[in-house]
Amino acid sequence: YATIERLAHYDIADDARQQMSVAIWLLTLGFMAMSGAMGLLVIRFSVESESRRRIGRFVNSMDYLSDGVVMIKSDGAIEASNPSARQLAPKSAASDAANLKEAFPCLNVEDVKMLLAERHTWEIEREVVCREGVRTLRFRSQHSSGVRLVLIGDVTEKKKREIRERQM
Repeated sequence: YATIERLAHYDIADDARQQMSVAIWLLTLGFMAMSGAMGLLVIRFSVESESRRRIGRFVNSMDYLSDGVVMIKSDGAIEASNPSARQLAPKSAASDAANLKEAFPCLNVEDVKMLLAERHTWEIEREVVCREGVRTLRFRSQHSSGVRLVLIGDVTEKKKREIRERQM
């Protein structure tokens, strides 16, 4: 407003002064709109990151589930995992692994891509060799509001039962 007021002191035609005033107001409003949009973007980003952090803490503390739950980023990196997932992983702990492929080597690159695919729920079964023998693990992807969860269940006994029933 001070800049527009200052224009009155210069020897400028009224038409040119009015055009310059409109241009200054438009630039000012444009910058205000841009800063407001950036502010909203920052708020949205901070809310999303805080909610991801809280969900990660929740997943880490899910010790009451027998199935494993792993929260992963879009690139496959593990953000959080519950105790059952760490026990099901062939490695000592799924949290030590940088990504899902390292924690569960039975998954190939295509399996991880399928589990990471948004808008699709996938279910994959793979066999894992461990100290106790061969186990069958079922991986199910669940996506919700940008959060990717992979549920891991040990279906070894179920598979053995199905084989016995088929043989009978």
